[in-house]
Formats: sequence, structure tokens, C-alpha cells
Amino acid sequence: MKIHSLRGRLHMQICDFEHRERMWKTGPAQAMGLPPKKGSVHRIIETVLLVPITDDLYRETGKVIRYRQTLTGSFTLLYRNRPFAVIFLPNPGTGRVFIKYLNSNGVQCTALKELWDTEEIAGFIRQNLS
Repeated sequence: MKIHSLRGRLHMQICDFEHRERMWKTGPAQAMGLPPKKGSVHRIIETVLLVPITDDLYRETGKVIRYRQTLTGSFTLLYRNRPFAVIFLPNPGTGRVFIKYLNSNGVQCTALKELWDTEEIAGFIRQNLS
């Protein structure tokens, strides 16, 4: 699945969230009677990007893929509770998504590259995880 539309939606929702948050902190939102924005950037990333990606990977490979947020703000993709890839969003507001793959010991085995399609992750899963 091409994730271009997911990236665009992520960009729009995070920018809207940050804009409303700034408006609330500086006062115009209070004057306009807008309620404070609920949620977080992490929650937006989870619902807009990670859940659709893991669902698509399950459809393509038949393997249950989970994710976990790291202390640095990136997300580790897990298969059978073992990490096999890390997804980075250096600036979530831009919508750019990067991935690096890990070997069986959890050590980086590929360079960081921009993610455009879940087929790339599915290919890695088919080739390296069984």
C-alpha cells in the first residue's frame, strides 16, 4: 500500500493540532470559545499512520505486527515481541516517514531511508522473518 495519502493526512492533522494548541496558549482560541484540543501528537501518529500500516502488513503477510514507542519518540515494529524495524518521524508536521531495518540481534542492518510503500516492509518480513 502506498502511504502517500497517510503521510498527507498525518501532516494535516498534526499541523492542525499544533495550530489549535498554539491558539489556545496565546489566547485567541479562548476568546473564540474553542475548547482545548484533546489528544497528542503520538496519538495522531498512532491512529493515522501506524495502525493502517500494521493492518496492511497483516493482510499482505499474515503475520501480526505490533509497534512500541521508544524513549526517543521513534516507533519500533515488532514481530513475536522482537524488533525488526524502527520508524522515525524527525519532524511529524512535515509528514516525512523514515525506516531502518534491524537484524535478528536488534542491530541496525540497513541505512535510514524514506518510507513510501508498505510493500517494502512486507518484502523484508517475507525474506527475513519466518
